[in-house]
Formats: sequence, structure tokens, C-alpha cells
Amino acid sequence: MGEPEKQPPPSPITPLSFGILFIAQTFVYIPWPSPWQSSFTTGVIGLFGCFFLYQAWFRAVFETRGILPTTNLWKNPARSVPQVAGVGLAFIFLSWTSGNSLSQWMPKPAGMVLLLVGLLTLLVSGYAWLVLLGPLKEDGIQESE
Repeated sequence: MGEPEKQPPPSPITPLSFGILFIAQTFVYIPWPSPWQSSFTTGVIGLFGCFFLYQAWFRAVFETRGILPTTNLWKNPARSVPQVAGVGLAFIFLSWTSGNSLSQWMPKPAGMVLLLVGLLTLLVSGYAWLVLLGPLKEDGIQESE
């Protein structure tokens, strides 16, 4: 018996398309029929768009289906940990600007959502540094006999 055929990595195109479409609808007023204000429905659909964009990024970077970037998926942590930390800091800066200079054009909760994303991204970066590069790094696997 031969080895099982390796499946090609999942395409990020479908979640990317849905993400762009769902986020784009937040910039246009659509009176959604619902028991609450249509802006709530628009916001929820926009959050689903953010999820789809994350899925597209995950599939493109890790070439697998999933949600959580476990430490065994990181190929070059010395390079990617600072990049992830930079993205987290960029989200925190965006949250500050959306609450200050861009507040007249941004929805009121945008700053909180961007701050949450930025802090979670910094948390992932800090955890990855601790486990893959920092003091919690395993030097080698020890076998007990």
C-alpha cells in the first residue's frame, strides 16, 4: 500500500471574497428587516466579514484549515513573532485614531473592537515568544525509560 495522497492546501479565495463583501456592506446603508435597528445587523454582518478575512489569512499563511495558530504551525518564529507584535501594535494605534481623529467617520464601538483585536494579537505574540523563543522554550524532548 502506498502513502495517502497529500491534499492541496485549502484556498483562501472563498473566505476572502465573503470577508470583503461582508465588510463592504458596512459602508453602505441597507435597511435590513429585523426586530432591532438595522445598524446592529450591519455590524454583526461586518464582524462575520472580519472572521472570514481571518480565515483567509489563516489558510494563506498556514496552508491548512483551522482557527487557532498552534505553536507547531509556526515555521520561522524568530521572524514572525515580531511581525505579529507589530500587527498588534498597529491595531492598537488604529483603535486610538478611530476614537480620536477619525471618530466622526467611524462607528462608536470601532475603537473598542480594534483595541480588542490588537490586545489579543499582542497576547498571541507574547505567548509564542515565551513558548518558542523565550524562557519556556523546550531544549529537547527527553524520553523517560
